Amino acid sequence: MLEIFNLIKHNLPLIEASLASLVLGLISNWLLYKLINKYYVPTKLTPMGIIFSALRRAFYFILPLFYFSFFASWLNLSTTFHVSEILVKILFTIAFSLAAIKLLDYIDIWLERKRNLQLKEINFGGLITKAYLLKRILTTVIIFISLSLILLNFPSVKEVGKGILISATVVGGIIAFAAQKVFTNLFSGLDFILNRPISVGDTIAIGSEVGKIERITLNQIHLRTWDLRLIIYPLSYFNENSFQNLSHAEYGLKGTIYLFVDFSTNIDNLRRTLNAILEQSLFWDKKTNSLQVVEVTENNMQIRIVVGAKDFGELWDLRCEVREKLISSIQQKFPAMLPKNYIRLENINSKLPSVSDVGM
Repeated sequence: MLEIFNLIKHNLPLIEASLASLVLGLISNWLLYKLINKYYVPTKLTPMGIIFSALRRAFYFILPLFYFSFFASWLNLSTTFHVSEILVKILFTIAFSLAAIKLLDYIDIWLERKRNLQLKEINFGGLITKAYLLKRILTTVIIFISLSLILLNFPSVKEVGKGILISATVVGGIIAFAAQKVFTNLFSGLDFILNRPISVGDTIAIGSEVGKIERITLNQIHLRTWDLRLIIYPLSYFNENSFQNLSHAEYGLKGTIYLFVDFSTNIDNLRRTLNAILEQSLFWDKKTNSLQVVEVTENNMQIRIVVGAKDFGELWDLRCEVREKLISSIQQKFPAMLPKNYIRLENINSKLPSVSDVGM
């Protein structure tokens, strides 16, 4: 019991400074919060509101640590309690780092809520892609700097750092050679995302797959196909293979439909039927409309129809709609247009032998 009392008595200045710092920090946080809410009511959708929300919790740690640092210097505690001084610096670093990372999270949330603005979906997808990339890079930088500052508080780490700096040339060369492919992929990923040939939300066609981009990282691209499969491509695959961005068609997209009809088909009637179908369609872009005979076989004609829509999804629906309604219209109104197979029958009577010829 006496040992505990002596320990408390010996560390009494440190205990008093800690308690005073905690009380003053809580009071200061409460007064600061009341003052800000009195003259300015921040909302989470404004930049100041985002900053205030991100820093509010961090200040519950920062202000008590600030007061403790002040008391430690005033009461000359830093020389007596060197461990406490190091602890304060480490906690300061962690608090500011968490506040900075939290600020990045709130910026991401703010961008997501900006969907209510009158922005084109394509442009917003590019904004989200760049914001995500920037957030990842800044988070990595913040963590790296924070760990460096924390480690530099220990003298032994400083000595290790000096030894590393002496052999930096050799070690750097080895690391650069070993990580050459990693850095190549990293910088190619940065160049790919910043140049923005594709963005989150774009519909692309690559190989035999068509889908919408769900996520883009520094080394992967997530593609959600029309049948809800999730395909994860390495980013290098897009650098090495060609693909189509179906969302960045400034003048819309065009698609073709092929039909086989009989030779007796009245092409003008078929064009009028196509015009009526397109005028009633919700997917047509009111621009592209073409019907031509492109091939002739022994039995039928091949008709090619070209239609247009503003994006890939609507073009697919339009092609299916036109194909179905044209077939239905031909069946009901022009059954003679349906494709047929013709068989040529020649006069076989002249080639068959008579009864007298066979001796009957």
